[in-house]
This record gives sequence, C-alpha cells and structure tokens, in this order.
Amino acid sequence: MDYLIARRVCDAARDALARGEAPPLPEVLRDRRDALTQTAILLAQKGFSLVRSGLWRDQLPQEEIERLELRAIAALDDDAARAHHGWVLERLRASMPSCRRVLAELCVPVARDVTHPFGPRFVHEALLSLLPAKRDQFWSGPQHLPGDGGQPWEGSGDRALEELTLEDDPADGPPLLLAWALTSVDTAWRRRLRAELARWASRDIGELIRWLDLVICTNDPQMVEDVSMVAFGAACLTGAAPSLVQLVRWVDEHVLAPDAPHRREDVAVLHAARGIVERARAVGVVVDPAILERAHRLYAPTGETVPIDAEAARAASDHHGVKPVSARFAWYVVPPAIDPFFRYAVSMDLHMWSPERAEGLDPRAALILRAHAEQAEISALSPLRFAFGALVAHLRAVGWNEAEFYGDPRDEEPAATVGMDVAIARYYGDARVRGEVSPVCTVAEKYIRTGCRQLQAYLAARAPADVRGGASGVIEPPVDPVRIAPIEPNPASDAALESSREREPWVFWADGGLVSSCHLRSQDQADRAIEWVREAPPPEIEPWLRLPRGAAPRFEREEDEWITLWSEVRARERESQADSTLWIGAAAVAERDAGLLADHAHSVDPQTLGRLCEDGELGCDGVDPGEAMWAPWSEERIGAYEIRVGGRAIALMGTSVEAGYHGLRGVAQSCRLPARWLRLFLGLVDARPVGGGANWCFMDREGRVQAIYSHHSTGQITWQKALVIRRRALERALDDRSQRLVWGVRLLREPAPGIIDYLSKDAPSALRSWLWLAVMGDLSVGGPRIDVVLLPGSGSVRGADEPDAASPSAPVRCGSSEAPIGPGNPELATPLSSDLDDDQAIPYFLWDDPIPVSEVRRRLKSASPPERDRLLGKILREAQDPDVWRFTTPEEVAARFSRLARHLGRRRRFWEFLLKLWHKEGLLEQEPA
Repeated sequence: MDYLIARRVCDAARDALARGEAPPLPEVLRDRRDALTQTAILLAQKGFSLVRSGLWRDQLPQEEIERLELRAIAALDDDAARAHHGWVLERLRASMPSCRRVLAELCVPVARDVTHPFGPRFVHEALLSLLPAKRDQFWSGPQHLPGDGGQPWEGSGDRALEELTLEDDPADGPPLLLAWALTSVDTAWRRRLRAELARWASRDIGELIRWLDLVICTNDPQMVEDVSMVAFGAACLTGAAPSLVQLVRWVDEHVLAPDAPHRREDVAVLHAARGIVERARAVGVVVDPAILERAHRLYAPTGETVPIDAEAARAASDHHGVKPVSARFAWYVVPPAIDPFFRYAVSMDLHMWSPERAEGLDPRAALILRAHAEQAEISALSPLRFAFGALVAHLRAVGWNEAEFYGDPRDEEPAATVGMDVAIARYYGDARVRGEVSPVCTVAEKYIRTGCRQLQAYLAARAPADVRGGASGVIEPPVDPVRIAPIEPNPASDAALESSREREPWVFWADGGLVSSCHLRSQDQADRAIEWVREAPPPEIEPWLRLPRGAAPRFEREEDEWITLWSEVRARERESQADSTLWIGAAAVAERDAGLLADHAHSVDPQTLGRLCEDGELGCDGVDPGEAMWAPWSEERIGAYEIRVGGRAIALMGTSVEAGYHGLRGVAQSCRLPARWLRLFLGLVDARPVGGGANWCFMDREGRVQAIYSHHSTGQITWQKALVIRRRALERALDDRSQRLVWGVRLLREPAPGIIDYLSKDAPSALRSWLWLAVMGDLSVGGPRIDVVLLPGSGSVRGADEPDAASPSAPVRCGSSEAPIGPGNPELATPLSSDLDDDQAIPYFLWDDPIPVSEVRRRLKSASPPERDRLLGKILREAQDPDVWRFTTPEEVAARFSRLARHLGRRRRFWEFLLKLWHKEGLLEQEPA
C-alpha cells in the first residue's frame, strides 16, 4: 500500500515540478512515514532532489527533508549516488547533529557495501585531512551538548556508530568507521570499542593488518594510541596463530623501526607495539632477534628538544599552570607524568621548584631543561613550566585554540559565548577522583593526556626515573612505559570479561565447619554471638588447604586435586550472627627445612606467620591479570620471609601476588595470581575470566587451566576469595626447586558488626583467634601429607567475661626491657577500649596484640626501628584516622613512609594519597618518602 501511494504522489509531484509548480505535501503522507520515505526514493531515482528542488520546504522541517534525502541516496545505484557527493560531504562536516544524521541515515546503512560511494572509505577520506581539534567539533563530541546557538558541536544528535556492531567484516567496512569513533571524548564508549575491535581483529590477523594500513595514518594522537592497543589486544586473544608473525613484522616495519613511517614517540603506542612482539614470543611464535632487540630498545630518540610554546612557558605558574593546562591538570595530571624524572635527587614538590633545588638534578635532566630554555629564549625553566609549554605547543599543533573551545563564558552572563570545552565541563562535570580521566573529556583534556604520554616517551628515552622515591632505586633510560604511565586496560581482558558472563563461576568453599552450629542457651542476640565465639570449635584445616573432591572447581573436565595458595574467607553463622574470618597464605621453603619447621612449629614467631597469612601488599604493578601471566615488564613485589627455628634462619618465598585492574565499568578490582617464579615454571601465558571476573583461570600454552582465582561476595557480610592450583603442577614446580610448601592459617571469630557497640566501655564483646602452621610432607601416590600444627596461645578469648581456660598458653620470649604480652599471655585478656587517654586501656585497634596505651607510647619512642615501624604501621592500618594522630604526626609518617608502607596492607594507597595531597596543598613540607 505504501509503495502504491508513493508512486502516485511521485508521479504527481514530478509532473508539477516539470510545469514549474510547487505541489503541496499530500495529507496522506503526513501519517504514513514509510510512504513518505518511498516517495523520496522514487523521486531521487527519477533525478529529483528534495533539497535542490525545494519540494515541501514549507511543510516539512529542514531536518526531516535532509533525512529523506539521505535515505533516498542510500537506495540509489552507485553512479546516481555519486552526484550527491558535495552535498553529503558538506552535511557530514557541518555540525554534530548533521554529521550524526548523515551517519545514521546513509553511511551506517551502507557500511557493509565497501564499494558504495558513501561507505566507510568516504567517511575516512572526509575526516583524514582535517586538523584533529577542528574535526572534534562535529565528530568526536558527545551525543547531546547544550550550547548558546550556532555552534557546530551543540545540540542533540542521532545514535549512529553506537548502533553499529561487528561481524566477520572486511577491514574497510564497519571496522573502519569504528576506528574513527576512537577519537571520541566519551571515555567509557572508547573502552567498549577497543574491546569489540580487538575481538573482531583476533579472528583474522590478515584483515587486522589491512585495517592498520588504513587507520594508522590518522593525525589524531588518541586514535593512534587506541588503534595500537586494539592490535595488542587482538594479539593477546588470537593465541599461537601462525599469522601472528605477520603482525609482528608489520609492527616492526611501521612502528618500532627507528625510520618507521608511522613511528610515534608515545608511551602508549610503543607499549602496545612491543607488547605484540613479546606476546608472540610468549606463545611460542619464532620472532626475529633483530625485531626483539628493537622492541626492547623501544625508544628512538631523535632531536634534542620537543616543540615548546615559549609564550606559554613564560606565562605559566608552577602552581596554577597556564590555560588550558591549568587547575586540576596543573595539580593532578601533569606533575605525576613528569615527576619521576625530576625528583629523585631530593624529595621535592615540583610546585615549589627553586633554582637551588635544580642543582641536585641528574645532569641529563638538567640538560633537558637548559636546552628547552634556550629554545624558548628563557633564562631558566622549571620542570613544570617546561611541561606546560610543551603541552600547549602540542595543543596548538592539533588545532586547539582558546577562542573556539573556551569562548567568552563570563560566568553565564547573557552576552557570553560558550566554547565546546566549557559546555562539556558544565554539562558532564569532571572526573569524580582528581587526576582520573573524566567520563566525558573536554577536547583540551583529550590532548593534554596524549601530550603527557608523548612527553613521557621523550623523557624516558633520555633521563633516569625514580618511581618510588628511591625505594627501588633509580631506573636508567630507557625507562619502561609501565613504570611511569598509567596504561589503558588491555582490550583482550575487556573482551574476555564481557564474554565471560555466560558461564557460572566456581565458589571457593571447603568445609562447613567454619560456621558450624552449636546449641546456644542465651536469648539476647549479643550474648548468643559471644557464646558462639567462645564455644564453637574451630574447623578442620586440611580441607581448606587441599580441597575435597566435591569442593574442587567443577568446570574443569580433568580430575585433579587442587591446593590452596592463598585465601580470605568470611562467613556468618546464622543463628548467632557471629563472623568467622579465615586467612590462608602459602610460601615455598627449601625441602631440607620443611621437616625442621614441622618439628619446631611451636617456636615459630606468630607475627611472621601472621604476615604470611594476611599480607595484602604483595603486588604486581602496571598490568592487568591477562598481561601479568606472560609480560616481562610486570614488576612484582613478592613476599620474602624469614623464620628463625632451632637457631637457624629459614627463608620462605611467597607463592602469590595481587594484581589490580579496572573492571568494565572502571571500578578498581583486584585478583590474586601465582607468583612469577611459579608462573614461569608452569608456562602460564593466558588468563581468562569466568562470570564477569568472579573467576580468573590461568592457563598454559596448551590452554590447560593450571590455577584458578575465585572471588564471591554478598556485600560486606560474607566473601570467599581464593587462589588454588593443580596439585600435580605444584608438585612438579616444587620438586624442580627442591622445595616444599608451608602455610600460615589464621582464624578470627567475633560478633558481627552492629551487634555490639565497640565504642562503649561497658559493652560485652569477644574476640577469639587461632593460628596454625601447616607443612607439606613427603609426596606420595595419594598426594602429599600435610602436617597441621596449632600454635600456642590459639583459641583464647579476649574481651569476654571469662577467658577460655581450656586453651593452652605459651611463654613468649621477650627482650629484657619488654613485658610478656600478646595472645600467649592470658593475664592481658582484658576488654578493648576506645579511651586512648587511659594509659592502662587496651586500644581497640590492637585487638590481636593487646598492648596498653602506655606501652604503645613507650615502644614508639624506644623500641628498635623495625619494631617501631611494625607498631606504627599497625596503628595506621587498624585505627580510625583521627586516633592515629594521638601517637604520631603527619611529618613523622611522611618521613618514614617507605619503611611503613609494607605494614599498611590495603590502607597504603589511602595514606599515600592523603599525604601527597597535604604536601601539594602546602600543609606538609615533606613528600612521603
């Protein structure tokens, strides 16, 4: 019916136009939109254009006429469509709403017809020649952005590329359009695009190389970074495909070689390029040694200086920066980017630079500042003024200018003209955390961040860097990108996380004895919780170390035993509402020492064993779990412990580390991995998530899962986190090193939060803890024997009306000036207190080591340095923030931070952030060392 109506209207309109008349829009078309579209198509096929003819101009909005014209062009044959090239190109570049209209009505519908004159290659060629910031005004901005009228970036546009999905498409089809979408200022959408493109590219490396040939020539630095990361992600997803060697050669020829045509001195681009080479080697692809050498050398320093805007460098303030590199960019973005290269000689804040402090710089860093000062014809440059000048020059080069992007806002006065960046900042706001990337960036922020990464590459090739205030020494150039720059998440992990939701994760739970029920006589809920803590027996420990068959991961087809390397489990007993928290940590020990540990377990230092159970500071920096399996640049802080037994010092090496990564929604998450020495022995090269990251499966080159991390939680009430490994794989690794496994196991039971008011002096309470040492014995056909030893003092109750008299206590060896204290001394089983003015009170934050306030103060003054660090670290970790300053000062914490950090666990990042913030705001003279 619509077609018949359209034919009749088309014939009538064509006859009227031929007579020079302007026929009105028939009423029948007003309510039949499909018929109206069919009419526009039929007219176009007859050579009549709605736009050029002016047909129905007074009866339909201009936007609607354009939509009809674009739909008609999409239906024309190629030759007829080419006649509209000039008009379509003008509308594509006219404004954001117009551009999105062209995409939605014309370019996206024909995107899989690679020969169509308005397919992806048309868009590619239309965008390629423009300056990045000029293009951003109509192409890269958000879908909706209010303005003051007449600006190309303002208004509301169609969802266009957002609706485009990828199939087995050719490189110059939809993937080419989505490559240009990587210029967007929408941070979350870019991340999703990188994952989708990496998944597409991994299916056909040949098409990926064709795609790279097309898009790598872009002049948008953000797009180059993202395109490089897409290729890196595809290399990680494709496995040991023979075609991977072709990608390695392409990357070497076009990016890594010193004279490569598309080489970019940008830490993100270079990291992705060398990542492709290293990934190929990790999965067994033979890599040319010359290519590998160039990947290791990474940087190709050419020229002594970078472009610098002399006027901006002169006008810049070390504290406030210079527009647009000002405010939060001058405080929280630029300083961290260059700080490692200019602060290692002395601890200093770059905002408080002085010529006197310049004398302590490494000569290579000083030379960089002098060379740029001469280039800008300035007598001297501070590090920040150098960076500000270089970044402003970078923004000028991409086409950013204050007039177009800031305008003249005048605090929203009627006569104000608002630029694109001001509009984005007002409508979408900044990042929730200072220094982080905004959800929707301003154009200035987009290029400030790419400029920082280019500046980091320049500095990393020429100057040494100190990334931890001297804690791990100065790194000589070339400095690895992951040491100095926060690299975007690997698209391979994002792609895997997105597709992993289809499978149910495995939940770690070995034995119900952790929350075993018992008959409770009390009626009051608080009393019931205390009664359960005092009377419930501890669980059997061995099932938590060697999982029973029914508790093992079930999505693995092969039958095997699984051994726990690390675990943290909290569970709540339903009737009593009391919590049990179980910590397990494993370490490797020389085989000759394993028996000695088992025989002398009762003399093991509980503090050392406690650190083995709970140490949350062991970490793998700068990479996500997928990369950490194989990447040689993943820096690792592994736990090394020493236990004195029988007059000998026994060395223990940790078996797991924690890696932090950002989930799909940008939320910081963590995952436990096997330690590097264990990963290398097992040949682990892949990490695949299950259940959206609730499990991570760590696999070897054959795709066999050798270790699994599990994390399941119900908010803050219960959680189960664990890293388990195949028993046979672990035994092979230990046998090869003549080692055995030892575990530290700690159990804490207490009433659930909210049942008891811990801040009240008179409130009843109970804390009960156990500590076990477990040692792997001789290996046998049925699996290794595990000797589990309960340490003295375990099971005592602190804070209840009566101590558990059945629990044994053991003497604690003390120095001549120290009183016997701790879990092994039942005389100190006294209630915890928040009254820190009472010298005899036991502070609530020393629940597992009940020292009176007076003793705390004495030890902080006169104990040995290691003991002072341990005790102050515990206060920083366990006490409420205001109470910390009753025992120390911000100045002392900042000065000793490098020694305190290992005792802070997950609170380290909080204290590091707070102290640095106070330092930057001028409230604290010394930066945390």
